[in-house]
Amino acid sequence: ERRRPVIDISRFADQWLVATVRPKSVRINLPSVDQISVFSARKDDLSDISKNRDLAVENEPLIRASVAATNGHYYVNAYPKLWRLDAATQQWRMLGVDTEVHGFQVAPNNGTVAAYRIKGGFSKLYVSGDHGNTWTKYGNPSYVIMDIRFANPNQGSAVRWNTGALSGTIELWDYDRANDAWTKTSEAPAGCKQVFADAAQNVKLCVTPDGNILGKTDGKWGIEYAAY
Repeated sequence: ERRRPVIDISRFADQWLVATVRPKSVRINLPSVDQISVFSARKDDLSDISKNRDLAVENEPLIRASVAATNGHYYVNAYPKLWRLDAATQQWRMLGVDTEVHGFQVAPNNGTVAAYRIKGGFSKLYVSGDHGNTWTKYGNPSYVIMDIRFANPNQGSAVRWNTGALSGTIELWDYDRANDAWTKTSEAPAGCKQVFADAAQNVKLCVTPDGNILGKTDGKWGIEYAAY
């Protein structure tokens, strides 16, 4: 277990939480896992680290293992379930999302969680405003969905891949709670293959295949880092 890949190290008050994965196979040229393990430690050098819990990945390999730490909670996406650890009580809870969870995002500093299933026309989106205790089904953005984030239950954004005849484009969409609908607001610059959001859940950075990083300021994209 000491040789397993580490996917997260988080600090909660007087303890550390460490998440590792157990590789299972290679699927579509991406590594897959069949188990996520969470360890805890009190000492800063992690010399007292011990296993907290193993979470099995069921039904199919999890291509993108993910965890999130915020507001005293530790969320783990062990497909098809989303789990939450209360860091203070050390109690685990399987969250009652009414779908299998392919991905999720947690807003920092409040209890908003977005959990989604990505299956074409059968995709689903659920949003919680109370750390995952209760959930509401929302309309989901058009597929192919890459990511969905909510800053609060009324303010959401999505990243989708629009596949063209010879290439594709990353599109950015915003959510309208009043109409439970999504609207395309902009596109990432040509060549962008992955985008990243800031702490406020706004898409701010884009990475190109050759390693360049573009930043978005006042609605305009510019070079943040040139690889060559």
